[in-house]
Amino acid sequence: MIRPFFTNIRLLVLTIILILGWGLSSYQSLPREEDPQLVSRVAVITTAFPGASAERVEALVTTVLEEELAEIEEIDVIESDSRVGFSTVSIELSDSIKILSPSGQKCGTRWMRRRRDFRLERQIRSYRRCC
Repeated sequence: MIRPFFTNIRLLVLTIILILGWGLSSYQSLPREEDPQLVSRVAVITTAFPGASAERVEALVTTVLEEELAEIEEIDVIESDSRVGFSTVSIELSDSIKILSPSGQKCGTRWMRRRRDFRLERQIRSYRRCC
């Protein structure tokens, strides 16, 4: 199998040139950035309601936030968890979103609107974190 390369020098040179050309074209098509910028499509809204049962947290906080966020069409997944005195709502934006700012502003506006409503009840504290 290797014998034709030793007997025919033109075949050897042609093979070396093809391998080098293939390697150079592969090298040029590699991504340019070592650490590319990734758009985070996940946000977590955490709400503390000390002393409230899980059912009360679900009714007064979690359901209200889920309904408000469900109106935003860019949100793909809404997951929530209500525990005694604590609520967590996680949202994930659609993969079609390339720039996060308009969708993030919508979510932030809805969250701030509901946060003002929560301030009427002194015990409820809410926090928003984008991951």
